[in-house]
Amino acid sequence: MPPIALRASRGLTASEATLGRRAARETAKRRRARRGQAIAAVSSLIVIGGLIALAVTSPGWPTVRDTFFSWSAFKDSFPDVAKAFWLDIKMFCVIEAAVLVVGMVVALVRTSQAAALFPLRLLAAVFVDVFRGVPVILLVYLVGFGIPALELSGLPSDPIILGGVALTLSYSAYVAEVYRSG
Repeated sequence: MPPIALRASRGLTASEATLGRRAARETAKRRRARRGQAIAAVSSLIVIGGLIALAVTSPGWPTVRDTFFSWSAFKDSFPDVAKAFWLDIKMFCVIEAAVLVVGMVVALVRTSQAAALFPLRLLAAVFVDVFRGVPVILLVYLVGFGIPALELSGLPSDPIILGGVALTLSYSAYVAEVYRSG
C-alpha cells in the first residue's frame, strides 16, 4: 500500500505522520543515550573497583594505609591544616587585589599607543612573556630563596610576603593578557 493510502487508512495527515516519526526518533535517541550512560557508569565502577581491589590486596597496602589513611594522624594534623587553609584564604584576598591592580596597569601600558611610552610597552611585553613562561613553582622558589640569599637590607624575608610577591608577579601577567584581550 502506498504511504499516502496508509496514512489515509489510519486517518493521519502528512504533518501528523511527520510529527509521529519525529517523536519516535527522539524517543529512540533518548533510549540510546540512557543505555550509553548506563554502560559508561557500569564500566567506570568496574574499573574503579578493580583498581581499589588491586591496591588493598597489594603487599605494601598496610604501609600505605598507615602512612596516608591513618585516622589518628588525620586528627593530630587537622588543626595545623585548618590554620594553614585559613592563611591561604587570607593570602588569596590580599594577593588577588594586587594581581588585579598590577594586571590592569600592565595591560594599560601594553595597549597604549603613545610613542613616548614605547620603552614601558616593551618592558610590559617582556614582563608578560617572562612571567607567563616561567612555571609558578619555579617562580616561588626563585623569589622565596633568591631574594633572602641576596642579603639586601630593606627587602622582606618573610616567606608569606615572598610567596605573595611571586604569585602576584605570575598571575598578574596572565590577568594582564585577559584584560588586554577584552
